[in-house]
Amino acid sequence: MSREIHPPVGYGVDFGDGYAAVVRCARRGRRMAVIAEAKGGAATAALAAAASALAAAQRRRRALIAAVAPARDVLLRRVVVPLASAAKARRVLPSLLDVQLPLPLESCVCSFPEAKPDGGGRVIALAAVAPKDAMARCVEQLQAIGLDPAVLAPEGLVLWRGSLCEMPPGDPALARIVVYAGADRWTAAAGIGDAFR
Repeated sequence: MSREIHPPVGYGVDFGDGYAAVVRCARRGRRMAVIAEAKGGAATAALAAAASALAAAQRRRRALIAAVAPARDVLLRRVVVPLASAAKARRVLPSLLDVQLPLPLESCVCSFPEAKPDGGGRVIALAAVAPKDAMARCVEQLQAIGLDPAVLAPEGLVLWRGSLCEMPPGDPALARIVVYAGADRWTAAAGIGDAFR
């Protein structure tokens, strides 16, 4: 007996004071659709309805919910490791990152979404760092509306990677700036070719 396997559907949620938007993205075809968007008093009702549907899909393991960690809460830093092996470099990245931060690494959550050899005997890594209390607030806000995110990703990096999927770079020397104009904040991400800066 064969059973059809349905890949999970990804959902993105953005909300602020008097604004809410929910988008759905299927793995196949990279198609996105806005399923709820509202401003003013209607935002609360639209967000509640979408959150209820998403929470039900998540309980059935039919949805994966990703949210952004706002750019104001996340530091993105490049860390250079004088080692040729990315695996070895990953072991020392936290200690090299610690000296670049304005706050203790122990009070933060961090990840290294990129760590690549540069061909010159070094590894260049991208570090994303955020205070634990800021990330806890972000998760609490989402849980308060009934959502339990599987992923909290840095907003600037999400913008950048999304733009590369929508429009792959043609010229590797061409600069790109991506701007998100939200109801309560603006965020920009920039790079050259496919390299996030």
